[in-house]
Amino acid sequence: MKVKSAELKAKLSLYLRILRESGEPIEILLRDEPVAYLTPIGHRSALLAPGKAAELHALKNAFADVGLTLSLEDAHVGTLPKLTPVTAGDGRKDIVTVESMRAEKDW
Repeated sequence: MKVKSAELKAKLSLYLRILRESGEPIEILLRDEPVAYLTPIGHRSALLAPGKAAELHALKNAFADVGLTLSLEDAHVGTLPKLTPVTAGDGRKDIVTVESMRAEKDW
């Protein structure tokens, strides 16, 4: 299945449900050019199964043809660091600076 990035952005939940139910990878297009594949989580283990080396090699070549690199390393999900407000050079807190800049902008 192919989908343009704007369509994917607008209907991400729908495409994730389709991906979960069908298991078929989704090719993401940017200006009608393929840029990425969205695959189910189990897809990685299926590619590394015995007898799938040729398929994996073909997939790596397909990625290289469009300027991408296929990485099969596991993604690690962790907690985000707690962010603290930073004081701007003029002594104002970030949110005050942003609000001030927005107020000065002639919309």
